[in-house]
Amino acid sequence: MRSRGDCETIAMLELEDLGLMSFQLAEIEQEADDLVSAWLRAASEPGVRSPSGFFLAGVRSGAMPLGHGTAPSTEERRAQKVLRAERWVSQVGIFFDRPSEIEAELFDGPNSMLRDLRDDETLRKRMVKLWAQERPRGIEIEEQAEEHAARQREAYRLLKGGKK
Repeated sequence: MRSRGDCETIAMLELEDLGLMSFQLAEIEQEADDLVSAWLRAASEPGVRSPSGFFLAGVRSGAMPLGHGTAPSTEERRAQKVLRAERWVSQVGIFFDRPSEIEAELFDGPNSMLRDLRDDETLRKRMVKLWAQERPRGIEIEEQAEEHAARQREAYRLLKGGKK
């Protein structure tokens, strides 16, 4: 086990060292500086096999690395849950068709992200509003996927000699 003094001799990675793509760097720039710094320190530790992946997963979690600072307060834990739920809505929830599905997924299931906040009507409305703002992007992605699949089917049909 290393002493605290040994940690200071470890070369800390910089964002440039991770080889992140431009869209990943843009994503990281939106995060809190203390969160990014904490995950850079954690990714710099010996034994981390994939510092870039470890760093990105950590930052995207919205939580500080284990052993970093003090235990989060109730308000901080709530804020982290809400942040994770917002990310889920903008990344996954955009493919749900109805607001009731979003509410059920976030608040009502036994493993829902916001189960312990299910009685917070303001938060429910906020999540549905976010979904409504983000849903057009999901529809556009779905339409693009359908167009791509139609082109693939047509190409396959032509390869088979034009038979249906």
